[in-house]
Amino acid sequence: MCDDITKVALLALQVILYSKESLEFRSLNILFLCIIAYACLTIGRIFRRAFKEK
Repeated sequence: MCDDITKVALLALQVILYSKESLEFRSLNILFLCIIAYACLTIGRIFRRAFKEK
């Protein structure tokens, strides 16, 4: 599930890059999106390790 969220977040980068908002707003959105994608990948890795141990 978390991997799917990350894939969608990475696909959304193109939409943000070509929007009509200011450069600062787009940069901030891209930064937040990258942080969320990294967090989702990390959470997914933790869940996979936890389920493998059971």
